[in-house]
This record gives sequence, C-alpha cells and structure tokens, in this order.
Amino acid sequence: MSDQTFDAPVWHHGKALRKGYTTGSCATAAAKVAALMVMRQHLIHQVSIVTPSGVTLCLNVESPHVEGQQAVASIRKDGGDDVDATHGMLIFCPGHPQ
Repeated sequence: MSDQTFDAPVWHHGKALRKGYTTGSCATAAAKVAALMVMRQHLIHQVSIVTPSGVTLCLNVESPHVEGQQAVASIRKDGGDDVDATHGMLIFCPGHPQ
C-alpha cells in the first residue's frame, strides 16, 4: 500500500472519515527515533515507519531530546475520525544503548 492509500478517506454512510494511526504505530515510531538519535547524536523531527499492512506513515516527532547516550522522543496519537481515549496523547519512548 502507498501513502496515497492511507490518505484516501474511508466512506461510511455517505460521509468521508479521516484515517488515524494506532498507539502501537506511535510507540514504534518513537522507539525508532529515540534509537536513531542515540546512534546519530542529533535531533530528528520526522520519522517514517511501515505498518504491518504495508502502509508507510510519516509522523512528526514532538520534543525530541538527546544528551550523551540517552534520548527521548514522542509522537502525538491521531485517532482520525475514530477517536478513542488515547487520541491526542503523546506517546513517549526513551532510547539508550544496552
């Protein structure tokens, strides 16, 4: 699937519904960014991940921080038009070498 597939609305009872992404996708993206920031030693403000269904998501990173061998990144959850209790929350992930 392409980004265009993700951007295309889902129609339900004649209404176009905006798609969102899962909490797991947010956590995956935040973990990827945190690990990359530790390895590269610079801030990252946008990240791409591929979902299990093959959709590529390009997500903005909020409040990235890296200091020495530790980093933290967060992604804001967007539930689209199918919101749940996590809609709008920041999903954080720390990063550090093992």
